Amino acid sequence: MYGKLGRNSDATNAYQELLKQNPDNLAYYEGLLRTEGLDIKTDLSEEDRKKVLERLDGFRETYPKSPAPRRFSLVVAQGKLINLMDPLAS
Repeated sequence: MYGKLGRNSDATNAYQELLKQNPDNLAYYEGLLRTEGLDIKTDLSEEDRKKVLERLDGFRETYPKSPAPRRFSLVVAQGKLINLMDPLAS
C-alpha cells in the first residue's frame, strides 16, 4: 500500500518488519525488493540480477534458518520467471 502511494521508505520499513516476523514468506522478499526498484517479475538486466542476488545473500545471513532466501536466489540466478507462491512451481 505504501509503495502505491509513493512512500517507498515506509514500504521498505513495513516489509522489513514483516520479514522479521516471518522470514519464510516469499512475497515479503519480493515486495521489499520491489520497493528498492528491483521487480523480479520482469526480465532483469544482468546488473539488476546481481543486485538482487547480493540482497538475497544478505537475507541469508540475517535469516540463516529460513530456506526462502536460498530458494529465491536459485530462481533468480537461473533467470526463471515463475510464480514462487504457486505450490506447483516447485
